[in-house]
Amino acid sequence: MNAIPVTWQPRLAAALAPLLGMCATLGFAPFDFWPAPVLALAGLYALCAGATPRRATWLGWCFGLGHFATGVYWVYISTHVFGGAAAWLAVLLAAVLFAYLALYPALACGLASWARAWHAPAGWLVVPGLWMLGELLRGWVYSGFPWLSLGYVALDAPAERWIPLLGTHGLSLLFALSAFAVWRATVAVGRRSRLLAMGLALLPLSGVLLPPPATTWTEAAGEPLSVAMVQGNVPQDQKWDTAQTHAVLERYRAMTLSAADADLIVWPEAVPNRPLDEVLPYFEELDAQLRSGDAALLAGVLIYDDRLSVYNSIIALGSARGRYDKRHLVPFGEYFPIPAWLRPIMDVLDLPYGDISSGAAPR
Repeated sequence: MNAIPVTWQPRLAAALAPLLGMCATLGFAPFDFWPAPVLALAGLYALCAGATPRRATWLGWCFGLGHFATGVYWVYISTHVFGGAAAWLAVLLAAVLFAYLALYPALACGLASWARAWHAPAGWLVVPGLWMLGELLRGWVYSGFPWLSLGYVALDAPAERWIPLLGTHGLSLLFALSAFAVWRATVAVGRRSRLLAMGLALLPLSGVLLPPPATTWTEAAGEPLSVAMVQGNVPQDQKWDTAQTHAVLERYRAMTLSAADADLIVWPEAVPNRPLDEVLPYFEELDAQLRSGDAALLAGVLIYDDRLSVYNSIIALGSARGRYDKRHLVPFGEYFPIPAWLRPIMDVLDLPYGDISSGAAPR
């Protein structure tokens, strides 16, 4: 499939790339306009197609910077507003994170230009594949940061019926291929080539041809299980106020007992703002009350061990028993992804931080 090479003026391309990254964020909550990231990515491909590998890497980084700055801005809120860090430090940490995350789209674009894949027949596999590879790496390196994976925009979109078959990253590949096709349709030579590209650009709509997943991809196993989700909606500015501990726990007790006819009751994570051993009598009493009704409760708690490690855990009470310590933690929310050699500096500056420990083994 032939294509017309197009070269953009460098300054214009550098200005457009972060704007396209910002537009890509419109595909995610709360906007949920799923075509936005496809069109934005097609625009990025257009900017990179006529660029050198170094230039394409720079444009991909600029795109990523605009995308993550608008899509992961909550890092500033978690570190400054709720974490207590100084505003300047929160801005610095957020900027470092955005710059790091932008390396992955930069890598995808740079490698595509290095491989001369933009106008080659193999580009139909190489370019979307590199984008998906970048997402896979981003979700794995340093325990992973999978926020804003392209496949997430399939939720509440025609492509959602592909989710059971393709998964998140398979859908990322599908959307990246659609974006590549959108760009190739604008530069294709010949009516046949253009029509083929336009057809592939419509791949995200192909989900409407699949039967509903609820009736096709799953089947019932055993008797239905009645589940109650209990959420106390405690404001974040009161969450860690120990003066609120009793009121919060009693709110959850009342809501839990009112749902005790369910087979399974589920709490959010870290409901009490004090470690489990300090509120153990409360949970022992609640456990006895639930066992009398044969209901199982999964309760989110914080657990301190003998080594002063803190775990974000789930314990099972009532008719069930068990404990799970969360392993995949949220950067800047549950731990600061800062090298050990920088920790003394944070202590000298009296910066507030505390890390949750990762669970030891899969369960």
